[in-house]
Amino acid sequence: MNANDFENQVDSSFDSLNPTLNQLVDRKKQISQFTSSLDKLSRRKPLSTPILQWHGAPGIGKSSLVRLLVGECKNLSIPFSLIDFSKLGDLNLYYEDPTLLIEKIVFDGWKVTEDDGRSLREAIRKFRNAVKPEGQQFVVVYDRHPQQKISIVPKWLEELESLRLEFERLAKLKAGDSDFSEESNTQIRPLVVFLDETEIVKKELVYWIEDYILRPLSLLMVSLVVWMGRKPWQWRRPEVRQRMFSEKLDVFDGIEVEAHLKTQLAAEDESEDLAKHLFKNVYGVTGGHPYADGVVINQINAWTANKILITSDDLSRKQSDLFDRIFD
Repeated sequence: MNANDFENQVDSSFDSLNPTLNQLVDRKKQISQFTSSLDKLSRRKPLSTPILQWHGAPGIGKSSLVRLLVGECKNLSIPFSLIDFSKLGDLNLYYEDPTLLIEKIVFDGWKVTEDDGRSLREAIRKFRNAVKPEGQQFVVVYDRHPQQKISIVPKWLEELESLRLEFERLAKLKAGDSDFSEESNTQIRPLVVFLDETEIVKKELVYWIEDYILRPLSLLMVSLVVWMGRKPWQWRRPEVRQRMFSEKLDVFDGIEVEAHLKTQLAAEDESEDLAKHLFKNVYGVTGGHPYADGVVINQINAWTANKILITSDDLSRKQSDLFDRIFD
């Protein structure tokens, strides 16, 4: 294949370069931490961090990691709920009524039956029927309400507290925690809540989630909460901060990129030699960024599928085009 064929083939393949899930993520450390936390919860072992907060730049692999952890839940038959805020539609609905999130977690995610969840449904109904201040979204009203003890508690807050107690009761019931105590040897089936794309949510809803989802679940010790966002959140509740592990997802180092190349290159018989041959050039283009790695690997595989012999010079000549594709 001549030089013109090479140039045309590279350009025409750009539309199919988006990485797949297994190309984006190789987070063995995070997966191990997740499964270890589930194991400790199930065996009622002390777990100081039932909330896992991972954060990082766009494309670093946060949502891809969530999908891998969801796969772990499925493999282990662990009840889970996935709340992806980018796919909820009109978020104003949740600013007006954040209990919609609890409904999604309990009934859509954990698959609690209507019989078991009847009391929660009733608590939600009472909360929704309670008179609330008008003119502002409810989460804003809640956020501005005095947090210290007050002599007159509004009806909507009373109903919200009743709803929280029902939520806690159902979490314990679903996890099989009918007799939790330090001395109990009975295993439970821990629950999981994933909260993804959190950076697009108003801070007032985040603080409501902290009070009515994160805090109660972390105190019960029957559930693991995974929080994903671009930046670590500044949590208000000390009991939430104390029970949270927070880590920045970073780019892969050189050793990880080379190992990833070996497993992802399509030319199986030559993948190890090819990985060594191209590693410096690939790492020079991507800097170890997971999404960028996937794009470049797919480009190399596109060349291989079309019987194009790839050299370091080829990769260097197309570096500008690859940058354009990666950061498009």
